[in-house]
Amino acid sequence: MKSIITNTHISTIVLILLTFISVWLAQSTIQQGLLVILVTLSVVVKGQLIVDTFMELYQAPNKWRYLLLSYVVLVPLILAIIIYC
Repeated sequence: MKSIITNTHISTIVLILLTFISVWLAQSTIQQGLLVILVTLSVVVKGQLIVDTFMELYQAPNKWRYLLLSYVVLVPLILAIIIYC
């Protein structure tokens, strides 16, 4: 039986690494503004991976894919603006 590493496995590893990086950043002494930007970027990348890989919306009509991807970008952006300002 062959062991095949698929896109799902790679995405899972990236999601776990981004989560560990976010936790490490939250406990570090980085300036709050930079912390918000880095964690927000991490959330955007994680959301995009979930939408495309696990929800398999890369095959869906563009309208649905862009709707969910815009949600993934807008919500963290709004939260970052609230925290940063």
